[in-house]
Amino acid sequence: MYLKNQSRKQKKRGMVCIVTLMLALSFGGCGDKEKKANTTTVTKENETTTVSQEETGQSESEFDFSQVYDNIELNGKKIPFPFTLNDLGDEYDFKWDVVDMGDGVYSGDLAVNGESIALVYMYGESADSINRDTLIISFSIFRSKKQEINIKGINCNSSVEDIESMFKNIHVQYDTDNQICRYWASNKNGKLFEISVDKSEITTITIQKEEK
Repeated sequence: MYLKNQSRKQKKRGMVCIVTLMLALSFGGCGDKEKKANTTTVTKENETTTVSQEETGQSESEFDFSQVYDNIELNGKKIPFPFTLNDLGDEYDFKWDVVDMGDGVYSGDLAVNGESIALVYMYGESADSINRDTLIISFSIFRSKKQEINIKGINCNSSVEDIESMFKNIHVQYDTDNQICRYWASNKNGKLFEISVDKSEITTITIQKEEK
């Protein structure tokens, strides 16, 4: 299932680094204006780091992650989360070797019939321990990849205007031009749902179940 080629592995490591850098750069364009959907509360991002969740009104219970985790569909079929390759079907596999990200985390390029659809993350003891029964606990879908996955009907081809109506109590972040650059929800246990936006287009959607 895995390609045992060192140069291919190095290439994949480079691709992961590039993706990470691209995400960092996309968020770098976001300003510090942020509000919670369905309210008139507006706070500065640099201020929220110095006050408690109670003071900002952003408690763990505000965003119900089940509206994300229970509504993930793959090619029109609802799938569990976390999921395994065997949950998806025989046509789904890793396109390249899985990559050791450190601290027991491994990443892979999820593909259907050889065509990439998402970057996924798993826990394991070694690269050889990752198999079709390994739980995928986090994934990112990109506008540049085939859109097989959607969350409550939302993928990278969806309209930005639909996001707030689909996900209750999601937070919104604006750039310096007062344009939406990110929708997000997270908690202290590592649960994460994040949608990055550029020029009114969804560029990346990331979902994480929890930290190890």
